Amino acid sequence: MKKKTLVPLIVFLLGICLISFIVYKTDTHEREQRHITAQLNAATYEILKEKMKDKNAYIK
Repeated sequence: MKKKTLVPLIVFLLGICLISFIVYKTDTHEREQRHITAQLNAATYEILKEKMKDKNAYIK
């Protein structure tokens, strides 16, 4: 291959690798954030459930 076509090909492939890496890291971060949000939601609902139990115990 000529140097004239080899350089743009290498730049193109490196660009594809960089974009793939950025997309992968972004997806990983978003998954982690969703997992943390789900854990916080579960903890909140558990606390609310306990409060409702306590409140119902005082009413009876």
